[in-house]
Amino acid sequence: MEWSKRAGSVWGKLDPTTEGWMSLVRHLEDSAAVGRYLWDEFLPDATKRCISEGLAIPDEQGRQVVSWLAGIHDVGKATPAFAAKAAVTMPSVLGLMRDHDLDARPTIEDRLVPHATAGQIVVEQWLAKRYPRSNRRVRNSYASVVGCHHGTTPSAGALELVDTHPAQLGRGRWAEVRDEILDKMAELTGAADHLSGWLNARPSVPVQVLLSAIVIMAAWIASNTAYFPYTGGPTAERHEPAISLLDLP
Repeated sequence: MEWSKRAGSVWGKLDPTTEGWMSLVRHLEDSAAVGRYLWDEFLPDATKRCISEGLAIPDEQGRQVVSWLAGIHDVGKATPAFAAKAAVTMPSVLGLMRDHDLDARPTIEDRLVPHATAGQIVVEQWLAKRYPRSNRRVRNSYASVVGCHHGTTPSAGALELVDTHPAQLGRGRWAEVRDEILDKMAELTGAADHLSGWLNARPSVPVQVLLSAIVIMAAWIASNTAYFPYTGGPTAERHEPAISLLDLP
């Protein structure tokens, strides 16, 4: 996947001890690939059947749902509130982002909207923009998987904070980067071909829980530098060695 230089400048992972860092879009590509692997090689047939039947879609589309959600789980990191966390540990990455018109400076409000909460809001808004006839409750059912990828579902109060603190998300170039990530990840995972259909029916709570669990697992695996180091080639070159080292039963 070809990304703009602006999107590629947004950091997703940092290692201040080595001054190494990984771009957000690379981490998301890694996560999407791990999501596909978990569907193909790890998940029990009963789990896959529960998801596919619960969403009323073929198994192949279940694989795409999982890969898509894993591939967008950290989109909330493309916000000034999150990016500014590097100001103390690795300010150099903020300089690179500023070179691409993405300004992030620490404020006393930076922790009001965690990146998972921001991600849920961003995904719901993007779905509303791309699929304006879709139902908000259905959009939120998918977006909530992004919101709880750290294991806790954002409260209504946490979600409402964004209305009173819109600068936490960032506008302008920040919104453009998030749209690029969501548009291209939908294309990369094949979700773009089916999202209008997926949004016709609301996923049940058990299906949302299963999807959340798989996304959490994919994100943790993709975050492990023993499998996906900050340096090296694209995901396509690193995925097979990573899965070999992972050696899941």
